Amino acid sequence: MPPHVATLTRLRHLLCTAHAGDAIDVSLTEAWFDASSARITDLWHLHSR
Repeated sequence: MPPHVATLTRLRHLLCTAHAGDAIDVSLTEAWFDASSARITDLWHLHSR
């Protein structure tokens, strides 16, 4: 599993288990953006084959 997929899985779990009103660490936004961008790039490569 590529590292960015593991990162997205971890972050999704964090978000899905948070309760309404919980504070989410804003420093995770860059990790989310980077991992999501890498995932989109992977999908783009699959699409353009």
